[in-house]
Amino acid sequence: MSLPPLPIPRHRSSQPANVVQADQTLRDIYRSAISVLSLPSIDPRRTEYHLQTIARDAVPLLITVEDSSGSSELKKWVYECAEEFGALCIRLAEAGAQPDEENPNIHFINPVTTVRTGKRGQPRKVINPSYLRKAMNPKRRIPITVLAKALKVSTKTVMSSLKQNNINYKPSRISDRQLDDVIKTFQQKKPRSGEQYLTGYLRRSGLKVQRQRIRESVRRVDKLGHVLRLQQKRKIERVPYMVSRPNALWHIDGHHKLILWGIVIHGCVDGFSRKVTGLRASTDNRASTVLRMFSCTVNRYGWPSRVRGDRGGENRDVSVVMILHRGLRRGSFIWGSSTHNTRIERLWVEVGTQFVRAWRAFFFRLERRHYLDRKNPHHLWLLQFLFLDTINDDCKEFQKDWNAHPISGLGHGRSPNDLFFLGQLRHGIYKDDCEGCSPEEIARSYGVYGTPIHRHAHQTGAGHSSDEESESESDCEEWYGIDDETNSADSWYGIGGEADDVEVQAQFESDNESYQAVDAPDHSKPFDQKRMMVFTDALAQMREEGRVPSGYGLLEDELGEDGYPGLETISTGRSGSKTLDIVLPHVIWKPRAELWATALYLMDRLLEIGRGSEKSSRQKPNPPETPTPKYNVGGDDDGEEPAESQEAAHDKRHGELRLKAITSFARPQRSHPTSIAGC
Repeated sequence: MSLPPLPIPRHRSSQPANVVQADQTLRDIYRSAISVLSLPSIDPRRTEYHLQTIARDAVPLLITVEDSSGSSELKKWVYECAEEFGALCIRLAEAGAQPDEENPNIHFINPVTTVRTGKRGQPRKVINPSYLRKAMNPKRRIPITVLAKALKVSTKTVMSSLKQNNINYKPSRISDRQLDDVIKTFQQKKPRSGEQYLTGYLRRSGLKVQRQRIRESVRRVDKLGHVLRLQQKRKIERVPYMVSRPNALWHIDGHHKLILWGIVIHGCVDGFSRKVTGLRASTDNRASTVLRMFSCTVNRYGWPSRVRGDRGGENRDVSVVMILHRGLRRGSFIWGSSTHNTRIERLWVEVGTQFVRAWRAFFFRLERRHYLDRKNPHHLWLLQFLFLDTINDDCKEFQKDWNAHPISGLGHGRSPNDLFFLGQLRHGIYKDDCEGCSPEEIARSYGVYGTPIHRHAHQTGAGHSSDEESESESDCEEWYGIDDETNSADSWYGIGGEADDVEVQAQFESDNESYQAVDAPDHSKPFDQKRMMVFTDALAQMREEGRVPSGYGLLEDELGEDGYPGLETISTGRSGSKTLDIVLPHVIWKPRAELWATALYLMDRLLEIGRGSEKSSRQKPNPPETPTPKYNVGGDDDGEEPAESQEAAHDKRHGELRLKAITSFARPQRSHPTSIAGC
């Protein structure tokens, strides 16, 4: 089957350019659609996509060619093309009607066993109790009717199985007062979170509470905040997104809102369920760092069939590993525009509103009030030393909250955990459904729905001009090429000399026109091992005693009548013209500011003491060498100091240095800490 050739006009050597272009477009649509029929197993979603493409693009084009043509030969050609497309649509519809159970690449979970007794009536169906307990876990919200439909049994059968196995499926017994206390604790920590995140928090805490009770409790605890959140809601028209099943396609990307301070957050999202499979903050944006995050995610959730990411150089090692593991020329790693990486790009909005904006505002506050200098490598090291683990704790907590919170719209109120769980039951555990397709077709249509967004010259993936600033901090972001001296992908995956490196390199270069990574600012550790021990011990002692240095804007007489501010205003937008008021609760962020001030004070004092000792050692003349007396104690006449004396002397010097750093704390301080050159 193929389209008929374009007729040659009588009085001209060829058809007009528009007709030739229409012919080429129709042939591309036809060729792409008919290639699906040659596959051994066909996904109904792919046939649906091609049927929609024919109806949306091919049919209007044929009608327009017919209306604009004046020759009978061209109209006859249009009729013949219409007949071919009609026959193709019938074949696509028949192929898409085949059930997934006949697909050999899909393994289905079957927790229902049919028991035949030989008596009259329908055979009895028994549901696996272990699977039923997982489905009815308080951390999930799967209605019994939905579970019965997925298991292909009646609701009555599910109810009787729950009662026989003593599985509790009713709401948790919790009083209104206890519920109010739980919600009040959550809102003190996350004042910008709404009802959906609150429901997710209750679920992951093992509490199954009715929606009406949650809403009533929110009105009792935070009535004003509830009204403000309702006013801020806006309805947004979204383009539908379709992926066949869990682990079919992952989206990977990096979040750079904290890169001014040398911190980058990398994440992975399952395209089918929106489940966050990986989220980690790091102090660099290297390909090896992204690969470490990806490897941990794979160890927990298994290998995805494909991964989609932008053309950033930090994705290089992940793309090589996916090609080596899944194979060449199948779109194992799909490079494309950020506008097609919608799952992870949308997630960054939630990451920002839930915790990254607060950290960003806090870091700006440290610069404005507490003498943080982000151009100082020592300050960046100290900032990362103090808060990177806490940011990673926020990443883990957000990942749990997001995966447990209900998704409205196409999610039908179920969480990513529920969608992932039910997706494996309904659609099977993923192997492959794009076999035989070219990488170009997969990159163009897989995991993308709607009208493609075309980039003009000198535009980035998001459609912005390359010389425009994406944020006010763009003056500190520079682009560098990728250093090819690391082979972290090969070393991690255990690839020796058996892989076809020529083919991998050829596909990698053909798939990537350019790949660059945003370079994080450098940080530098100012201490050696001995001074690092002094620093950590002194910091722990001062924090235990609750001592805060003066001159850093944290003492009562330095804060003024209003006390420590609970709001921080930051600039945002392409030119910094917009502002955001970020809530920084006093109970959380003031102790962190005190920790920063104390650590900065100790670091400056230790560096000052170190430079003083170095200066005095250079100015003081060396004493004349005197013979060292030897003592014969117990037959030991080597003249060396015993090991116990050396350790005691080391401990003494260590204690003196720490004491000097701490006691200098009691000296009168200036209105602001002294800046130290080179620090």
